[in-house]
Amino acid sequence: MVKQNNRLAIVIPAYKRKYLKETLDSLKNQTNQAFSLYIGDDNSPEDLWEVIKEFTNDLQIEYTKFDSNWGGKDLVSHWNRCLDLIKNEDWIWLFSDDDCMDTNCVEVFYNHINANPNHELIHFNVKVIDHISKEIPHYEQLNNFETFMSSKDFFKAKILGNIHSYVVEYVFHKKLLSKYGKFVNFDLAWCSDDATWIKFAQETGINTVKGAAVSWRLSGINISSKNEPAIVRRKLDAKLSYFIWVRLILGKLPLNKLHIIKWFFIELDEDKTLNFATKLRLAFKYSNHLWDIGTAIFATTYIVYKNVRIKMALLTK
Repeated sequence: MVKQNNRLAIVIPAYKRKYLKETLDSLKNQTNQAFSLYIGDDNSPEDLWEVIKEFTNDLQIEYTKFDSNWGGKDLVSHWNRCLDLIKNEDWIWLFSDDDCMDTNCVEVFYNHINANPNHELIHFNVKVIDHISKEIPHYEQLNNFETFMSSKDFFKAKILGNIHSYVVEYVFHKKLLSKYGKFVNFDLAWCSDDATWIKFAQETGINTVKGAAVSWRLSGINISSKNEPAIVRRKLDAKLSYFIWVRLILGKLPLNKLHIIKWFFIELDEDKTLNFATKLRLAFKYSNHLWDIGTAIFATTYIVYKNVRIKMALLTK
């Protein structure tokens, strides 16, 4: 049973069992145990409770198994219903069932908010790990945020590829939900977290703490790891919705069209299942929605250029 004397609620929308014990171990080993743990089982076919029950004496856990699976069709709705599980805590940390945190993350969080009571959105830098929990060093330089970032700073850095951002490394004050609403809902949850941090950061920005990190798992079984034709198209649809949304929130964007196009079509560039004609058609379709016919022509020219460069590189090997 959850004790109501903690200021921090860690919320796990759970579905996969494979890495859940490792996740819970990282919480059990926290140097500061002043948090409540809420686990929302998305009607998983796997027996999550078999793992969770081993930690009930060590962690303040409130476990809920929902009667229906939402994450398979609408992941953000599952996130949002898990937020409804929390009780009187002031701060919310939406975590996951396959990621981990350094043993001092909770301690560092409390030290930071005690020293900075006006901050509302806290961020931890990230280490990317693989399916055997080994750190992937390639990502390290992309996961070091500035100490402070505004909404526009964050948007620009993401589009330029200067930083990576996930969902599990942010802690936010509960009053932001009353002020701005819950997580912004796009298909596959693609860009939903970015949009949410942008709206949450409008007043006090994103404030990154030092001295602890979150480990995000690139496991091959999450959405970020998949590059199938249907998934690529759904990601493009979600990106279009996000781009329309962000223009309404931020107004004039601090980037030129080429930067936007490079970001928008990265999944299309990297996909190896779609033929060249399909890529051109999709590039024209989506970029015409982004701006106008001129941009559509520019975007298709960019895709042609990228394709020719790839083929030339292969021929010269």
